[in-house]
Amino acid sequence: MGEIICPSQETSGNHVAPDYRCVLSDEPLTVQEHKVFGSGLDEAGVGPSIWKIYDAVSRVSTPRTQARILRVHDGPELAGAALMLRCRAWAESLFASPLLHRPVDALRLPAHIWIRVGYCAEGIANPGFVAQGHSRDAVIGAMLTHLKRHALGTIVTDTVANAGLHDGAARFSYVNDGRVVTVGMRGIDDFLGLHNNLVRKIKWFAKRGGHIETIRGRLDASRLPHLRRFVRTTADKSVIHTPFQDCFEKIVEHTSTCDSPDLVHFFAYLDGAPVGHHTFIRAGHTLRMVHGAFDRSLPKTHHAYENLLVESVRFAIAEGVESIHYGPVVNETKRRMMTDSEPAAIFFYSNNPIIRAVIPRVFPYTRMQRRELLAFGDGDGDGQA
Repeated sequence: MGEIICPSQETSGNHVAPDYRCVLSDEPLTVQEHKVFGSGLDEAGVGPSIWKIYDAVSRVSTPRTQARILRVHDGPELAGAALMLRCRAWAESLFASPLLHRPVDALRLPAHIWIRVGYCAEGIANPGFVAQGHSRDAVIGAMLTHLKRHALGTIVTDTVANAGLHDGAARFSYVNDGRVVTVGMRGIDDFLGLHNNLVRKIKWFAKRGGHIETIRGRLDASRLPHLRRFVRTTADKSVIHTPFQDCFEKIVEHTSTCDSPDLVHFFAYLDGAPVGHHTFIRAGHTLRMVHGAFDRSLPKTHHAYENLLVESVRFAIAEGVESIHYGPVVNETKRRMMTDSEPAAIFFYSNNPIIRAVIPRVFPYTRMQRRELLAFGDGDGDGQA
């Protein structure tokens, strides 16, 4: 993908915003480029710790999936950037039958995946970064225009509140993004009091030899085999098969072992054996889940999932964190334990008129629109171009 001049339509009085030049490449953002976006992160209450996650993911690559950075320039000045993935084996995320997904994936057609909801979920979620002095909508609009004109396929997961940025895209329903707001909570009992059965589930877990271990900073490599087992068994039974499933183990490994004191890992054990984990990054006033998985080969985990969530809330309250962001809500337990959620939708772009005509007709019948998945969303997609 080359460059394109993306004219901004925004005006302010007699001032017309400058045209932007967009460049998509596999070159990771540099430390100096990170600093350009510092004020925007401060305004979002996030802070610079997230760069460790994105830097780790930027160096993940498989024959089918590569991390890419879309940069926006205003003359010599860097105005914006976003992390996304280019995937060449995405059909299995849409079609369960090998008769359907294997012929499509054999074509190695590129699809760019940009998750704009939140920060760091799955290691790649980012709303895009904008330098001080530039309009966020204008810069993000330039990015989307570039993808619309040059990419064979682009899938953007975004909040419903941002739907106005996606003029001309096909729109589909998706799950909500979940969070627990801890402002005003003096201790874990304030959170437990919101749920009738959590105290019982904590006791049940403990009686069966369950406990939660909290680890700060990078994980030792000796723990990676456990993470791989959790990821593989969870993927086997997940309601979602991601377009970047082939590199997700690498994303988990790279982000879990990056050198950051702001990483926080919670491991669940039953009778001394690890059965699941959640990994977060402490980012400003927030705690952001990067990834989490369980050993789904076990017949039961005795409420280990609920206990991990409770422990992350306990940690956040003790640390003075204002909100914990858990990413996409894809199960009923998670939905019930959130105090708030953000409706999201999927937006699809293509520079190919045939693909633009076919996808809106096919997508409603794919795995990404299954009833059991969309039960955790607000039904905000209309399936129309």
